[in-house]
Amino acid sequence: MQIHYLYPKYYGNEHGAGDCIFDTNLISALRNIGNTVYEEPIPRKRKAIFSAPIWESKITGYSIDNNHLKNKRSEIIISHESLFATLKLFEEQSASIIVHNYFPRFSFKGRMDIEFLYKAGSIGYFERAFRKARHIFFLSKMDARQAEKDFPFIRGNYSILTPPAGKVPKAGRNLNHLHISGSDKWLPKRISNITMKTKEKLEKKDFLLLDFKESMKSGFGLITDRFSVGFKLKLMQMIYFGDIILTRSDVQEEIDYIAPNYKFIYRYSTEESLIELVSRLREELKDNEFAINLGEKFKDIEALTWESQAKLVMESFC
Repeated sequence: MQIHYLYPKYYGNEHGAGDCIFDTNLISALRNIGNTVYEEPIPRKRKAIFSAPIWESKITGYSIDNNHLKNKRSEIIISHESLFATLKLFEEQSASIIVHNYFPRFSFKGRMDIEFLYKAGSIGYFERAFRKARHIFFLSKMDARQAEKDFPFIRGNYSILTPPAGKVPKAGRNLNHLHISGSDKWLPKRISNITMKTKEKLEKKDFLLLDFKESMKSGFGLITDRFSVGFKLKLMQMIYFGDIILTRSDVQEEIDYIAPNYKFIYRYSTEESLIELVSRLREELKDNEFAINLGEKFKDIEALTWESQAKLVMESFC
């Protein structure tokens, strides 16, 4: 099958961001299972500062006329909510959409200004997109549940594309290792990062703050996000490794969907409480047999691959 895959054009260090990782892997998997995929990276420009939603891209230099999209046998996928305005180009052949972040659900504890900035104009924007879309894919179970509550008419016309973990060799366990993987290319993520002072305090307690690329050992996994929206790709990697997860945002429903009975997840509220929590858990769990073998107890997550998710996309076209 021919598929035209539209996604935001990524520049420089944006290639490490979660949306870029998702698109790159899904496109590759769609090709691996026998499809011809035409990549359509869409140049983006910020809209006027007072326009809403603020995260919507101003589409420039792109039209249906300079592509192969008039082939009615082709399927069209638009990845990322910032590009949903392009749906109007496909009146004769509807496109499927991938929602990375369902912004009507966006919340940011302690920053009402940021919350307002990202939610403004979002409910009407998504309604228009949902009514035009052939099929809707969500990365997040929590996003999908809220979207169906807001717009019951999407029931039966959406799927959840959980991003698989990167399958890399595991090298045992070390409770001094603290995985803090993730991109800071996005404002809410940058604001959520722990301070240098907190990092120094953790290092003084002999914790090593590492990316998954630097440590193949399971240990603690840290999710610093203070906001709730979208799917956190690093969460999947932490479950795959069998990390003891420390999170500032509520991801329990996401974990219950991915790995039911994954018990070793703890919430923290401040950076001081994080230091106290991780220090205490290191002592309490160092001899806990269940915690030590956590990665082995949730091996089913290894069955989730990019190819299996690509097949789910293809099933929606039938």
